[in-house]
Amino acid sequence: MDQLKNIRLRATLLMNIRPATRIQALADMMEKDTRARWGNCIGCVLLPFSIGLRDDPLDYVQEAKAIVDRKKHSLEAVCTFYIS
Repeated sequence: MDQLKNIRLRATLLMNIRPATRIQALADMMEKDTRARWGNCIGCVLLPFSIGLRDDPLDYVQEAKAIVDRKKHSLEAVCTFYIS
């Protein structure tokens, strides 16, 4: 069991980085000088996680949620979108 605590894995999470989170109407996209743009704006972030066993499974979920929330507010997804 101690060997599992030392193993660290990483996952890739794709994120929508559009400024508008609602569905744009086709007529809005076709207007000139609009913020609505065609295509996808998807960036990715790397999420580290460990596979160590825990007494309470909710501890793992709470830690994972905190990491995802922190990554959502970082510039990592935006940078990966512009680099690719």
